[in-house]
Amino acid sequence: MQQCGVGLLVFMIVAITSCNSTNRVTDADTGYNIKQANDSSWIFTPIDVMPQYGAPRHADGNFSVNYSPKKLVVYLPYFGRAYSGADVFSRTGPLDFTSNKFTMTKREGKKGHVSITIKPTDYNEVQSMNFTFYSNGSANLTVTLTNRTGISFTGTVTGFK
Repeated sequence: MQQCGVGLLVFMIVAITSCNSTNRVTDADTGYNIKQANDSSWIFTPIDVMPQYGAPRHADGNFSVNYSPKKLVVYLPYFGRAYSGADVFSRTGPLDFTSNKFTMTKREGKKGHVSITIKPTDYNEVQSMNFTFYSNGSANLTVTLTNRTGISFTGTVTGFK
């Protein structure tokens, strides 16, 4: 009976340790791979949302921006004001779209960060998405929209390969 308790304790320790070590991005890995951002796929996951008007909010849910050189899939929350011309009756939010036609420019900063600007050419609601990726895996995103107030996000970036 006592062996069963010891076995259970060992199993729990191994399970907790293995859960804590999965999917971690180290500074060295991200710093090396972040320079390849325009050539590879990556995922931005928001943690906090900062609308132009109102209080910042926590991004609950499975929100993300998935980038590959041929496809951009955006699923982000939006809180803000709509101006005339905005498609307010759409069944999706203005930051819920897929683009296959976009331009992407990359600029490396002095302190090891990388700035990326993406401009979808087949989706007119978004003028530009400006990302800043840092060597520790954190990231910022500022979105400029055509007929709505802008919005910003802080989060993490993963998936450089």
